[in-house]
Order: sequence, then structure tokens, then C-alpha cells
Amino acid sequence: MSELNEYLVRSAAAITAMVESDLTSEMERAVTAVVAALSQGKALLICGNGGSASDAIHIAGELVGRFLKERKAYHVIALPANAAVLTAWGNDYGFDTVFSRQVEAHGAAGAVLL
Repeated sequence: MSELNEYLVRSAAAITAMVESDLTSEMERAVTAVVAALSQGKALLICGNGGSASDAIHIAGELVGRFLKERKAYHVIALPANAAVLTAWGNDYGFDTVFSRQVEAHGAAGAVLL
């Protein structure tokens, strides 16, 4: 079996295991919370480190812009996108609280942190 086939078999097994676990109900709860927040004009705050920071910025770009269809902009903030806040706060107080500080600033009732 080729390396690609092995990868696809492992991926299919991982997806099957996820569907058979309780993870899907947790995912549904998360999606429901995000949809509710965005439909009510509440903020979606997205964080991540490294490659996940890039993912957070990309997701925010799609949701603020338009993804697949024309629609109103959603209130989405990619917390790793603000280099000034990350470096100023991280330098002065430590990088372990750079996201929680931004949640303190931007997180209002009904906001969702992803």
C-alpha cells in the first residue's frame, strides 16, 4: 500500500472513531454556540499559537469577509493577529495571558471563544 493510501486509511479510521464517540455531540454544541453568537451579532474570538494562529486569522478573514455567499459581516476577531498587543502584553506580563487579556478587552456577554 502506498504512503498516500495508508494516510487515507488512517484518516478514514480517525473519522469513523470520531463519529462513534461522544465527540460529535461536543462538536454540535460548539457549532450551535458559534452560530447563535454570530446570528445575534455577538463576537467570536479566535485564538491559536503557531500554525493555529494562522488558522485563526484565516477563519476570521472568511467570516468577516464573505465565505461562499454574499452576506453581512460577522463580528469575528482573530486574537493572534494583533502583534502589538501580543508582544507588548507578553513582554510586560508574560505570554501565558496574551489571549485572556484580549478576551477581557473584547469578550462581552454572549461572545464565544474558540
